[in-house]
Amino acid sequence: MQKREAATDAHRVGSSAGRSGALRAGRAPGSSTQGPASRWATLFLIFCCVLPILLMAVSAWQSWRDIRQRAEVEVERSALAVAQYGERVLSLRAMAAARVADALRGLAETEIRARQADLQARLQAILEELAWAEGAYVLNRDGVVLLTVRGPSMGRNGAATPHHRILQAQAVGGSPRFHVSGVHADEPGAAFHFAVSLRLDDPVGEPTRDGFAAVVYLPILLDSLMPQLAALVADNDDTVGLVRSDGEVLARNSGFVPPARVADAVSAAIGAEPPAAMRIAVRAEMGGRHYLAALYRIEGWPVYGTAARPMRAVVEQWLQAVARQLLIGVPASLLLLGMAFAVRQANARLAGANQDLEQRVAARTGDLAESRQRLIRALRAGRVIALEYDAGSGRVFRSPNAAEILGLPAVAACEHSPAALLAGLDPRDRRRVLTALVALTPERPDFALRVRHPRPDGSAVCLQVQGSAKFGANGRLHSVSSLAHDLTAEAEAEAGRRKAELRLRAATEGAGLGIYEIDFERGLAWFDARAAEVLGSGFPADTWVSLAGPEWAALEASIHPDDRAAFSAAWDAVASGGAEGWAEETRLRRPDGGWRWDWCHGSVAERDPATGRPLRLIGMLQDITERRQLEAELRQAQKLEALGSLAGGIAHDFNNVLQAVAGAASLIQRDAGNVAAIHRRSAMLTDAVKRGASITGRLLAFARRNEPRAVPLDAAELLQGLKEVLAAALGSRITIRVEAAPGLPPLLAEPQQLQTALINLATNARDAMPGGGILTLAAAAERIDEGSDSEAKALGPGAYLRITVGDTGEGMDAATLARATEQFFTTKPAGVGTGLGLSMAKAFARQSGGGFAIASAPGQGTTVTLWLPQAATSTGAAAPCCASQPAPAT
Repeated sequence: MQKREAATDAHRVGSSAGRSGALRAGRAPGSSTQGPASRWATLFLIFCCVLPILLMAVSAWQSWRDIRQRAEVEVERSALAVAQYGERVLSLRAMAAARVADALRGLAETEIRARQADLQARLQAILEELAWAEGAYVLNRDGVVLLTVRGPSMGRNGAATPHHRILQAQAVGGSPRFHVSGVHADEPGAAFHFAVSLRLDDPVGEPTRDGFAAVVYLPILLDSLMPQLAALVADNDDTVGLVRSDGEVLARNSGFVPPARVADAVSAAIGAEPPAAMRIAVRAEMGGRHYLAALYRIEGWPVYGTAARPMRAVVEQWLQAVARQLLIGVPASLLLLGMAFAVRQANARLAGANQDLEQRVAARTGDLAESRQRLIRALRAGRVIALEYDAGSGRVFRSPNAAEILGLPAVAACEHSPAALLAGLDPRDRRRVLTALVALTPERPDFALRVRHPRPDGSAVCLQVQGSAKFGANGRLHSVSSLAHDLTAEAEAEAGRRKAELRLRAATEGAGLGIYEIDFERGLAWFDARAAEVLGSGFPADTWVSLAGPEWAALEASIHPDDRAAFSAAWDAVASGGAEGWAEETRLRRPDGGWRWDWCHGSVAERDPATGRPLRLIGMLQDITERRQLEAELRQAQKLEALGSLAGGIAHDFNNVLQAVAGAASLIQRDAGNVAAIHRRSAMLTDAVKRGASITGRLLAFARRNEPRAVPLDAAELLQGLKEVLAAALGSRITIRVEAAPGLPPLLAEPQQLQTALINLATNARDAMPGGGILTLAAAAERIDEGSDSEAKALGPGAYLRITVGDTGEGMDAATLARATEQFFTTKPAGVGTGLGLSMAKAFARQSGGGFAIASAPGQGTTVTLWLPQAATSTGAAAPCCASQPAPAT
């Protein structure tokens, strides 16, 4: 029914059209035959032709505007980059000139000439530290070169004309101290350069004229600047360079022959001194060509960074862009007509493409989900929480691992309000967090702070939060992204370290120990309060002092003269890298003139990996004056114990002397008239008195309190003298043998301590031979080398004297031998002996720089060996043993 109605309507329209055509055909000749449809078709055709032309014209104009603006921006950036580079070059020269001036400050010209070699070395070090400085010269006001360090030739005697121009410029009243010269070469064939010079005012001891006396002259070679300037151009056609305020070209990225000046337009822009540092001269004519130029003033210097691009290059770039647009626009216009026919086919293809796109989106979604899982695993492994605050929704989102780290429910940990986030923090940190967030601005969008977050179980998490805020175009906050790193373990470790430091401080203070550090690389030393107190004399505490300063010199001067050689040797061994540390006991002078004993121990904590020399030494100091006094009293007690052990035999020997004296006196009285008998018996009386005096003198010398001091000793003489003392004391059942080859080198030890040790060992041997036996005292030289397999393998390499005390007594089993050298251990009955004899002998040997060993077996006797260092041959003859010294007169 609808089709029939449509056909009827079409028929009516067709009939009407036919009638209208018949009426038009009957019009008069000359009337227009073009209907409205034809006119619209013509207009549409014209529109389709004109529209592409208009669009391409507009596009060409926009391209010209964009290319021109981009060229201006690039030229401005090049000028700015050149100015910044020029500022670094000039500032480095100014810094070098200032440091050279500081090195010469206060020196007269005669002093400079006298110390020329030393000053050149110092200036060389300054230039090497500032790698951009090609050279440096010092000229007097007459242009004569006083100092030269690297760089091009200065001509004959420094009298080149450019230098006189520099000197004249520096001499003008009110001129700046730093001056930038023009480009010149000092002699034919020399390299072109310009220079930064610094006026030196008023050297000490020399009158000046015109306000200055000398100039520091630092050349800047053009050959070294050209590659750097060439790297700053934005386009190969650009020309960049440095220009003085008078228009002279100092340097350019392409070679030029000085003198050269910039175009008049650029010179006018420089002379105008605009308020802004940048000036664009759009049509600067140089060499018959027009350029797009820019210049930038270098702050503090009469120099500009310039850049220029030929307008020809800008036009060529624009023509290329127009050609590309035509290549695109004409085919596009032709294709516009065919696009309608391709729409239906494109729709079909679009449906297929949509299906493929959906598949790709699904695959991409899966990849994003996997990436999200990997990110979550990485955050969990690194114990890092990711946070995001969205200002639009007003919500804070956190990564899922926040629940595990913070001990919160999963829902509360992942999303909540900013107020809930702040409420979950430690109350002491909330104000700091708010302050940091309020301070965020588009200029300063980053923040970092450490906060504490309590857990429900009562513990706390320490978080290091670092983030950045994003702001919209209107300056309003858009979002805040941050990462919170769990530093709980590190914070607990830091707290443990502080507690350990406090315990260490308490322990060192309780033990009277001071801590010090030596920095060999910087030549400085640091002592804490306790160490400074041990050193005394107002030594500064908790302050780095120089090893070449007066404090260290005063400390070295306070060392006892007898201890300085040992202190210097130990210091040199550590400082040269030959020793891992030191442990010295040194006497220091007190303010009242007395002496205080100081124990100093140190170990090398850091070395130079290349040379092995020490960089840092850490050690401890302790005042051992009281300990040394106790040791002296203990040594005296040992002497008295030894004297007690010898008392019976000495009394018996001395009784024999008295009987000889009494018998001789009785015989003299009976035969008073026999002169020959009187003389013979007087001689007997004299011998008996001498023998008694010798015994008395040895006992007094042995018992005398002396300050311990190691001296060279003759081992053979020592053992022979000891034999005389022990012969009567040990009894007739003990046979004493001395085995010491003649010509033994002297040993180095404290005499009285050595005698005490040997007497105690001899007394122990006597007690081990109740039925009698043989006591052997032996001495022999021994050399210990690296890898020695001797009993003294624990000793360091060197020359030693080996002294042995052996007996033929009962010996000791393994259990007794293992404890023999323990303090206060003894197998004697209660009240007999102290148990300190062997331990004191062992301590004495090791303190003397030697070693100690004991060998024994049941029924095979005991042998005790002492290794003592040999005395240096330069120390002179060995000193006599104190036991053999005569008794003082009474």
